[in-house]
Amino acid sequence: ISYLLSLLGEVLLQRNLTQAEMVLHKAWLLAREQTIPESLARISLARGELFLVNRHLEAAHAAFQEGGAMREANPLLNAQACFGLARVAAMQGREAAARNHANASLKILEMGSYLAETVRTWLASPESFEQRLEPAGEGNVHVSSPPSFPPAHKGAAHIKPSF
Repeated sequence: ISYLLSLLGEVLLQRNLTQAEMVLHKAWLLAREQTIPESLARISLARGELFLVNRHLEAAHAAFQEGGAMREANPLLNAQACFGLARVAAMQGREAAARNHANASLKILEMGSYLAETVRTWLASPESFEQRLEPAGEGNVHVSSPPSFPPAHKGAAHIKPSF
């Protein structure tokens, strides 16, 4: 059930952020209640993306940390969590931490994931580290949605969806 809710949350994240937040929060509570670690990690990563889009950097940081807790069981989830932490650190102006997290993600992904190129491109782009979070208000430009992992390419249809 929580896995289906997490997939629904991923779809809603693309369309309705308020509804996505509600669905992901319910899925997160259900996964915690039922003690389903991998589902909890996947849902936490989706929540991290949602928090990042909504500019809630502390919540995004916490969600990505929780999502990376499955290090041994699912390295891809850890790589996604590290990339999320890199983007949070970059938006906070902590370039060294951002690079460390992105390099950790890339190291995992280079072991055979199609996501390696996304992280490599982000890490090489100077714009990744120039995008700082400014307080919302008059005269401040709002930060656009952060880059996230692309959907699997056609040749990766055998890979289980994750976020």
